[in-house]
Amino acid sequence: MSRTRNRFLLTTAVLIGLILLTWWVYYPPFVRYFVGDDYIQFDYVKQFWQRPYLAFQLLNPYTLTWYYRPPQNLWFLLNRQIFGYNPVGYYILQLGVHSLAIVLLYRVARQFGLSRFAAVSTAVLFAIHSHWVDVVTWISSIAIVMEAVFSLLTLSVWLSYLKRPSPVKLILTFALTLLVLITHEEGVILPIFLLLILLHQRHCHTPKRKKPRNTPYAIRQYASRLTPHEAIFFILLGLLTLAYLYVQFTRPNITLDAASRTPADLLAALSPAAWLDFLNVTLFRFTFIAPILTLSGAAKTVFVLLALLLIGLWFWYGRWLTRLGLLWTAVHLAFIYFALYTQKPELYAGRHIYNTGIGLALAIGATVDQILQIGDWRVAIGKRRFNLQSPIPNLIIAAVILLIMGSHIYQVRLVQADWLANVLEEESARQQLREIIPTLTPDNHIFAVRFPIAPRFMRSVAQVWYDLPLERPGGSLEHLRAAKEADPSYYVLDYTDGRVYNLMPDLQEYDRTIFLWAVAETPAPTVVSAPNGRQLALKVTPSPGQWQSLEYTRQIPRNSALKTAVLLQPGLTYRVRIQGDFAPPQTVTEVTAVSDQAAWEEILVPLEPYWGKTITISLEATSADDTPAYWGNPRLVVDP
Repeated sequence: MSRTRNRFLLTTAVLIGLILLTWWVYYPPFVRYFVGDDYIQFDYVKQFWQRPYLAFQLLNPYTLTWYYRPPQNLWFLLNRQIFGYNPVGYYILQLGVHSLAIVLLYRVARQFGLSRFAAVSTAVLFAIHSHWVDVVTWISSIAIVMEAVFSLLTLSVWLSYLKRPSPVKLILTFALTLLVLITHEEGVILPIFLLLILLHQRHCHTPKRKKPRNTPYAIRQYASRLTPHEAIFFILLGLLTLAYLYVQFTRPNITLDAASRTPADLLAALSPAAWLDFLNVTLFRFTFIAPILTLSGAAKTVFVLLALLLIGLWFWYGRWLTRLGLLWTAVHLAFIYFALYTQKPELYAGRHIYNTGIGLALAIGATVDQILQIGDWRVAIGKRRFNLQSPIPNLIIAAVILLIMGSHIYQVRLVQADWLANVLEEESARQQLREIIPTLTPDNHIFAVRFPIAPRFMRSVAQVWYDLPLERPGGSLEHLRAAKEADPSYYVLDYTDGRVYNLMPDLQEYDRTIFLWAVAETPAPTVVSAPNGRQLALKVTPSPGQWQSLEYTRQIPRNSALKTAVLLQPGLTYRVRIQGDFAPPQTVTEVTAVSDQAAWEEILVPLEPYWGKTITISLEATSADDTPAYWGNPRLVVDP
């Protein structure tokens, strides 16, 4: 008893040390900052801040157009209520969830029959990985970590049920499986493995004389191993999984649209070339060996096929748990491939193999256990024989695992340095934004053409930075284009070379600003800089000696004028022409460059004669050579 207790205490101490090491490795140097998608997560729970008692609506798959992940939304709502916009609490809790996943994986490994050493090895291999930075320390990835915890907890309860069946454990397994299902889309895979584990466990305990000898009999025998309650359990899980899949294929999703997939898309996903690309990238994700990504053509094909051959041999010669772990890995990767990679391969990242890593860690742990049980580990040198029984093999394996861990820790530090550099850039932008716009009101609208954080998140970012609920419109240039016009509450920003600029400072000078370029047929404008400023500009490239025009037909509001700017360069001439009903076009202004230096020149055209009338405004340019011409933010400005 004392020896068993000592082993338990030693294992507990090792696990505590592993968790403390994990915290030391992953505690983010950017702990005071949110990152990327974190900002928009708050949008999806904002409507419940003042009325959290209505948060049950998040269980409705059609409440949001984001992913259907109610636990993630409830997590953000709860943390928002407790910590506000202080990210430290979020990171600490997320690290705690990852720590729970480590402990649960150790427990599941032990329940599968692994030795303490092999189970600890399994936990170590899962605890620290180079690609876990964007899972364990990216708040937006909380659903992935939660799914791992709920999946492992479900497996643990299920294994306990199979050892000592009871209705309470069966019901608890059912409830936990449903929780996994609504936590993350990968949850649809779990019921398959619950059934596989049950059939294997019952198969192992079947007397040899009763084991099946032919296929039909085998099927009947496997089916007979389910009790009526278990049969109902799996039938209900199957029906709920089908209902879940139906919802996923019919509900709106602004990121991944499953309903839009055509049979042609699915056939394309089965092409060997696509699979090779995915497997090549995945092998890099697990190994972090950068040269893998440089492989192409025959070299990539040979490398992937060789890797698959080795994995196949591993599967063939491995024990049942090794095979189960590899199957878990393969099925999860197949899900990621079809659900994500075939639609948006650019989104495939380390966080997507986190739950896959559970299966791989179990497979490796089972292999460690298998190796340690081979022979007597004796070596003959000359006439002498040396006994290498434990702990020598354990120390060798531990040394290898520690070397692997050290490599991952080094890579983690490199990744964290990149993340820290990014958030520090964002913090600099935040301070500059505060200088440009000291205060905001709920009526303000924030847009950005370029920004350290994706411009489409601009409104969500400003909402967090100013701790102020902001409503749409806001976001990127496309969002501004959709708004078509602005008022003094609108701000349009640009970011380049580490500086934030107010791209349209005169928006606050007019009652309304109507963007002529917002019409659909006009190409998207770009930011063009000159020594005397920058403009959101439309590019035209007239043929030498020819006039090229941008034309806009619309009714002119009262108290309005046409405002724009032109980029003067040698050889360019600009003019503005207006044509009313049944009247020839009139040139209202014409500008030609008089200097060799490129510079913006503002143009203001009064439109009083045309108030209330529908006219066509032509912005025309001609060039003596191939020099492109730029019209700066053509717009109608309306005085109060």
